[in-house]
Amino acid sequence: MKFNGKLQLHTFLRIAICLLVGICIGDATADAVPVALWRWLFVGLLSLLVLLHVSKRLEMMQTLLIFCVVMAGGAWRIASYENSLRCAFTGEEEVYEAVVVSQPIKKRRSMKCELAVVSGRLAGHRLNAYFQNPNSLNHIVIGDGIKAQSVFSGFDDTYAQRGGFDWRRQRMVRGIVARTFVASDKWKRAEVSLEAMPRIDRLALSLQSLRYDLLSRLQGSALSEDSYATIAAMTLGDKTGVSAELRDTYSKAGVSHVLALSGLHLGIIYAMIALLLGRRRNTMGGLLVTLLLVWTFALMVGMSPGIVRSAAMFSVYASMTFLQRDYLTANSLALAASVMLLASPAMLWDVGFQMSFLAVMGIVICHVLLRNNRFYVRYAHRRFVGKLVSLVCISLAAQLFVLPLVMYYFGNVPFYFLLANIVAVPLTTFIIYAAMLLFVLSPLCRFAVWMTVVWQWLASGVGWAVAQMNTLLKVIASLPGASADGVYISVLQLSLMYVLIVALVGVWRYGQQMYDSMHGKFKSEDDLKKLRIKSKRVKK
Repeated sequence: MKFNGKLQLHTFLRIAICLLVGICIGDATADAVPVALWRWLFVGLLSLLVLLHVSKRLEMMQTLLIFCVVMAGGAWRIASYENSLRCAFTGEEEVYEAVVVSQPIKKRRSMKCELAVVSGRLAGHRLNAYFQNPNSLNHIVIGDGIKAQSVFSGFDDTYAQRGGFDWRRQRMVRGIVARTFVASDKWKRAEVSLEAMPRIDRLALSLQSLRYDLLSRLQGSALSEDSYATIAAMTLGDKTGVSAELRDTYSKAGVSHVLALSGLHLGIIYAMIALLLGRRRNTMGGLLVTLLLVWTFALMVGMSPGIVRSAAMFSVYASMTFLQRDYLTANSLALAASVMLLASPAMLWDVGFQMSFLAVMGIVICHVLLRNNRFYVRYAHRRFVGKLVSLVCISLAAQLFVLPLVMYYFGNVPFYFLLANIVAVPLTTFIIYAAMLLFVLSPLCRFAVWMTVVWQWLASGVGWAVAQMNTLLKVIASLPGASADGVYISVLQLSLMYVLIVALVGVWRYGQQMYDSMHGKFKSEDDLKKLRIKSKRVKK
């Protein structure tokens, strides 16, 4: 099968776009087009593609058929997924067994948690459960099995809501099909068999129990509520303790990504793994250890779309580093997105997924534009100035690509995000390193009293650093004109803003090429790297 040159240039990017289009078409026609039609369309197009390939005819038509097969596959995948989430509600009490799969959250009159039903009519699905009398549930944790009797019902999404944030879509991403209120005398703890759950879910449940133990140990130290909530959010992804005031501070300062596990946090952990492995990180054993630790961490913190995207990208990063190839490309990003959407097509509508990929896309494009820019390269290799310039450029690129989505979903525009990132990113790096050391040393406290003293002293130091960061961010968020709230935009305005961003990137690239053609060939960052490697070899 032959491809034209342009297809070979960005193969996975084009396939990812076709998959995305197919998922959108399948979602838009989910109520009108049966799943079987998409399945047979996919099979028919794939058969025609194989027939043309074997007969070696219409080679250009084969390329078009590849795109059509991908689109039909995407439509089939999302239609099947949405069909599996459709449930009928009888209005009568039903008996079922379930497992607690999320940390319970105290409400005013109940306790909310997420349940995975393992037996009963809704077996294999998830639901939001509200338990009466929360005082009796203080010791319920992730992994506990229950046997209950309650009424399942749908969700009321008729209330008015500003912006494009859609709770129905977010529930669809998590596979939540119903909600239920469980009276205090209608449930009890029980030994629940997990054989009906997929193995990956069972492994994730065990790892999340370990996560709860680490959080309990951290919560038992002498940390303030905000310090504990910040550390728990930025290391283990538990945002249940984050107050509305603290969340608002980070939002107005433009560093909400610090509280949500993403590429920043996993990048720090990846750097820690690489540091521990040393020279072995570029061996096959080092690659396997890296992938195992990265995905184990992703499972432990709940496999949110942002952390899955980050784990996929760092898997590509580690693999390409092992193969000594260029890894920071739009093609590798598209490959990660395609794999994630095939595994869970509803993830396309997750806000974290969208923001995470757009932020990384902005950083990738920024890297491509700047690595050949003579003014950037002039300062890139200087220690302090180079790191500062790099941090500013990355922050600008990520914020530029994410800002339209932030306005569409939340109506918030932070203006001091550069200053806040310069403060938050270095402190976040230190806090994550220190917190990981706390988690590693935590089991050793059972064997020696002096280790407990050292652990408490280290926890106090981390808490002090977190308190200073929160104080600085509060100062930035309280500055005049720190943010503009209520700036909601429509879908049309969102589209036009991204068209404008693409046009600006094109103008920048064209202007850079014109400048380089007028002032002679410039040795880019890649050229300088090759020259440095060559000079080192000559010296040896």
